[in-house]
Amino acid sequence: MRRRDWGVVRRWAHRVARRDGIIASLLLALAVLIFYWPITLAGHWMPSGGGDLVSFLWPTYRFAARSLRQGVIPLWNPYLYSGVPFVADNQAGLFYPVNLALFLLLGDPSYRMMEALVMAHVWWAGLGFYRLARPEGGRWGALVGAVAFAFSDLFIVHFGNLNLVAVAAWLPWLFLGLRRALPWGRPWRERISAALSSGLVLGLATLAGHAQMSLYLALAAGLYALYMAGERLRHRDGREALAVLALLAATGLVGAGVAAVALLPTLEMLTFTGRAALPYEEAARYALPWPALTGFLAPGLFGRGPARFWGPWDRVETGYLGVLPLLLALWGAMPDWRPGRRRPSPFLTSLPTGFLLLLLSLALLLGLGPHTPVHRWAYDLLPGFRSVRAPARLVLLADFALALLAVRGLGRLLSPLSRRERRRLTSWLIGAGGLGVVGLLLLARTYQAVVAARPETRTPDHLMGAWWAGMTFALLWGAGMELLILRRQGLLSPRRLGPIALILTFTDLTILGSAVDVEVNDPTVGFQHPAVVAFLRQDPALFRIEGDAGAWQPDAALVHGLY
Repeated sequence: MRRRDWGVVRRWAHRVARRDGIIASLLLALAVLIFYWPITLAGHWMPSGGGDLVSFLWPTYRFAARSLRQGVIPLWNPYLYSGVPFVADNQAGLFYPVNLALFLLLGDPSYRMMEALVMAHVWWAGLGFYRLARPEGGRWGALVGAVAFAFSDLFIVHFGNLNLVAVAAWLPWLFLGLRRALPWGRPWRERISAALSSGLVLGLATLAGHAQMSLYLALAAGLYALYMAGERLRHRDGREALAVLALLAATGLVGAGVAAVALLPTLEMLTFTGRAALPYEEAARYALPWPALTGFLAPGLFGRGPARFWGPWDRVETGYLGVLPLLLALWGAMPDWRPGRRRPSPFLTSLPTGFLLLLLSLALLLGLGPHTPVHRWAYDLLPGFRSVRAPARLVLLADFALALLAVRGLGRLLSPLSRRERRRLTSWLIGAGGLGVVGLLLLARTYQAVVAARPETRTPDHLMGAWWAGMTFALLWGAGMELLILRRQGLLSPRRLGPIALILTFTDLTILGSAVDVEVNDPTVGFQHPAVVAFLRQDPALFRIEGDAGAWQPDAALVHGLY
């Protein structure tokens, strides 16, 4: 084919990819609007009680917006105690470009606008995942993975932590660049450009204002680089291994440089706070207990959401991303023996299965906190782990790995199945059926063990909830098995399998997760006291405000400008 003909083909491929990306972004936007129907259709609020979104982030953002529109960079917050550095507050998110656009263009954000920002970042997480997974899973495989990741448990539990969601949403975009930078064989200019763009993404994520999630993004990136360097050392290519580490260093330097305007004041302020070095007992709080791992199978076994959770441990995220994606991930983790797939190409269009399994294992071991020695090792040896707690949030990385493995599994099912592949799938389906039975027995045994240890939790409501959770898991696992069996028998074409898998995954996540953290009353009512505000403004003396948090929000002075 002549060069001119190649140019025509390339332009056609770019047009198709652009149109495909637009369609996917619209489908994901529709999915977000439907998933958050309590807000978009019913007119309710999220999360229940408002959480940090109403008590901390909304007042913080309103203060920042008001200051910037007055031409003042808010270096200082005079409305908290005797005043505190505002820019040095890691969670202020003052220099995050999305926040800056909001503050400067739209004025004081309403609470509805804060909810919209959370939903927009969930959409951004899904879109980034789609872009990352599209080369391997095709349109439908990437959409299933994007839905599973964007509506996984961390994003549901932390709707009220806008800054946490914002940082987490950049994880797929970070790996979109790293996937082009770290694998060997690409032109150096392309690899360097990808490494620098990855650094830009890491810096932007850090500016969103949640140090713990930025630490976890950096941890995942570092693990990927070490894995790729190890692969080159295994092939006795030490020069390329050093190049991988150098590209990672470039990513880190660019990220630190982009975020320096917020990072440097935060690091200086850190030395004056208790976060400088938390005791290990505090750093290990809000970890995953062993029974909570059943949440990957049935999130409602011990109740879900602040109103229904009854487990005898702190409520934490448990990593649920749907039953079908979990089933597909098991298939995706199997070795791929299709023709041309036996040897990994140096031009990797996907993340290696070995790395994804390593990331999944490490995230779970760290997320278990004091229940394994791994978290203590990280606390002692890795920078940053002494200043953060709630290791259960590492399920973000576990879900990321599982969702990518699910994409890989579905992508293989959407491809033509050879006779050998059908035989392997038959054997695997028998094993998967057995795993489903084991999973159901594990749910029952875990419930029995918990209520035996805490007899006061043995109530009819809890028993009924656990029974429904187990039956839901069995139904969804059976439905997923049926899809795979039909595909194995040739009774379900790839053209139909993809949409059905997407609908089943989205229905599963929406029914079980969309309404677990809903508030029917306006969360901002604790700020709505015009008579009290008017009285305080008429008092020229300095005073301290003490109040009941249920009636008067602690950060109300920040909203109304009272001190």
